[in-house]
Amino acid sequence: MALCTPAGAGSLPQRFAASFVLSANGLDIGHIRWRLSPVGAGRYVYESHSETVGVAKLFRDERIDERSEWSFSNGGVRPLHYRYSRSGGKRVRHVEVRFDWVGQRVRNTLNGESWSMPVAEGTLDKLVYLLALMQDLADGMHETRYAVADGGKVKTYMLRVLRRESVETVLGALDTTVVERRREGNDRVTLVWCASALHYLPVRIEHREEEGTVHLNLSSLEGITPR
Repeated sequence: MALCTPAGAGSLPQRFAASFVLSANGLDIGHIRWRLSPVGAGRYVYESHSETVGVAKLFRDERIDERSEWSFSNGGVRPLHYRYSRSGGKRVRHVEVRFDWVGQRVRNTLNGESWSMPVAEGTLDKLVYLLALMQDLADGMHETRYAVADGGKVKTYMLRVLRRESVETVLGALDTTVVERRREGNDRVTLVWCASALHYLPVRIEHREEEGTVHLNLSSLEGITPR
């Protein structure tokens, strides 16, 4: 088990757009859309947009936008500039993380206040770690750790393959690899079902916390044809 920079750049699609439904206790509470696209000069943008829907919107009309610009380095994902914005609710939050790989530091900005911290080569941001996971699974990974610049700290995400499982999706039955993700020093557990026929794109995610469990399920996909 090693702290690593993911390999296998060719295992990632050049672009895709995926939509998901977020549910809890049998009710749909949110919609999430991911989009990966090239922006030229060997750079890519990976975005996530989420918003509350249905009954949940009556209690918390909230929108979260994330954007990560990144490039390949030694065949792996190297984040360059990450942005996070939460609006519409009571907890408004704006975060920006800029990576300086020459100086091996990141500059964090939270609601207008900035500070910097050192980072090691191979550190990811909290959005592109999913792309790194897709690459690593294509490369045969069974267990690994990622250093992730998250919340003004470098956190350790611990991932391990639990099993193979066939799941029903909007695209039909797909063979998936089920991965468990834990954060060092945190009891929360996330399970991710990654479909091998879709470059190991997650098609189902389950977050388990003390407050309950929420589920994320693929509802549509563009740009990737099942292999």
